[in-house]
Amino acid sequence: MDESMTPATTFGGQGRSGILDQRQIEIAQLSQATRKAWAVLLRRFGNDGALANPQLDHLVARYVLGLSSAFYRAASARDHLAVFRHLLKCVIGAARTEAALRACPPEFPPPWTNETIDGVERLGRTEGLRMQSVNRDEQKEPAHRSLAIEAQQMEIDAHPSSTRFDPLSPQGADHV
Repeated sequence: MDESMTPATTFGGQGRSGILDQRQIEIAQLSQATRKAWAVLLRRFGNDGALANPQLDHLVARYVLGLSSAFYRAASARDHLAVFRHLLKCVIGAARTEAALRACPPEFPPPWTNETIDGVERLGRTEGLRMQSVNRDEQKEPAHRSLAIEAQQMEIDAHPSSTRFDPLSPQGADHV
């Protein structure tokens, strides 16, 4: 793929600024979610050597596939792949991204199962759908939604143990 094929140029170029601006916002949000997931994966499974780089790369790729699928399921495969590749490059670099895309899935040590690995992709899809829903709501009532999101975040910060179970979180990963 041509390196000039960035997600922004893939989705319509300069003449469609409204669409392009929305795509850029989506890509920025997806990049942030990808970086957060990568940080959790590294902290939980990478620092202690529990998983090797190819395994970590596969997990983050599966998460990003689910995350980006929520936004780009109606897009062409080429467009989705451009965004997917861009998001992976943000966290694991170009060489590891290409290796992750071309390699067979690596072997995982116990207690990892295919179901557990599939669950990582489902978490990404769930987060992508949540983000997409928030974006739609903000377009309808931006000021009201922003305040609601801030209030929700303050509640989560005040009571972190009341948040939903997330196997990628440091607390939830102990149950994997």
